[in-house]
Amino acid sequence: MKRLMLLMLLALPALLRAQGEATMLFLLIPPSPLLNGMGAVGAALPSDDPFAFHFNPAQLGQTATGTFFSTHVYPGKVDWIPPFDLLTSNNFALNLGYGFKNSAGKTWLKYGAGFMSGRLDYNFRDTYGTRYEAKESYQAFGFAVGVNHGVEIDAGLTYKDVDSRFGFTQTPSDIEETDASAIDLGLLVNIPLAKAPPTSGEVTGTSPKYYPVLDLSLGYSILNIGDEVSYIDEGQADPLPRTARFGYGIRTGVNTVLKNSETLQLLGVEWAVEAEDILIERKEQGFEYQLVWGDINVWKNILLLEGSDEVTTRVGIRFRLAELFSVSYGHFDGHGYYNRETFGIGFSVKGFLKLWNASGGDATSRWLAKHFDLRYYNANYFSGHEFETNFQGIMAAFHGF
Repeated sequence: MKRLMLLMLLALPALLRAQGEATMLFLLIPPSPLLNGMGAVGAALPSDDPFAFHFNPAQLGQTATGTFFSTHVYPGKVDWIPPFDLLTSNNFALNLGYGFKNSAGKTWLKYGAGFMSGRLDYNFRDTYGTRYEAKESYQAFGFAVGVNHGVEIDAGLTYKDVDSRFGFTQTPSDIEETDASAIDLGLLVNIPLAKAPPTSGEVTGTSPKYYPVLDLSLGYSILNIGDEVSYIDEGQADPLPRTARFGYGIRTGVNTVLKNSETLQLLGVEWAVEAEDILIERKEQGFEYQLVWGDINVWKNILLLEGSDEVTTRVGIRFRLAELFSVSYGHFDGHGYYNRETFGIGFSVKGFLKLWNASGGDATSRWLAKHFDLRYYNANYFSGHEFETNFQGIMAAFHGF
């Protein structure tokens, strides 16, 4: 009964997702305050967010493109589905990256690594009103490698250690506790369609002041590949929520070159569409895993932006202004969801540091503008709905080493 209640609590946001029951559904909760504001897309849109490899481990290759070290933390716990007052979540991510440059100063080979931890606590009490420990948690270790020869191709893998402890059911010795391991696999391809602005040292007196940027990306990931999990009776094992994600992303904008030859993005727009399918099909006798594509229909789910009984379609857009401020919006529907919306904002010191340095800053401003960024994100998942859940995150990054 308790496991059923937990599964329902996690599944309620999806209005009892239509396809197949799995266990450890907390692995599906998106952790990124940045990407959650965009409908929780993240498999196909290149991102330097340390949480991005939750959606696609190949994102660690994108991190390595220009970021040496980055981390993203919550300033406090997240109340997941606040009306129930039963679940709190906390997550942490850290990325490392390094790129090898050719004689022209372009990164052609890169490596990225990441660590991420997540925990969901259940506020349960026994029949006497005493609270006991009930939690689910994971630790994830990811690695990606990427090449860039005009087209960027990144491939990644993540290994997860997962622990689940529901507490006792009848007596303190009757523990529902188990652990599992899982892996994620992912591929991300980014195709530049408009030439990027010149880097420092390439600007000439005849160079134009503004540069358009346009990239198209494609991404695929398969998440939570692992064995079945049982708590008490091995004959009643349930599968992990093996999930496929596929989609595309578009990044465009206008960059300018400041007086000190530093590039500043005046306006940036990011758009992504992704289809998500839990690759589990229930049978009269147990279940079976679907193939890597599942029920994803490119025409319906990706191009027409329509979800289905089996597939969740996620759509997100973000506007960035002068590397100082961003606002994002997204929505998702299908597979039990009914067009739920998301909204987010973000602030970054990067634009301020670049403008300060360009206006005649000192050695400190030059170092900070080149190497440091600090950001704050605030996003509402299920925005405007009774299940609205607020995510806040603080991200710090070091570049150019």
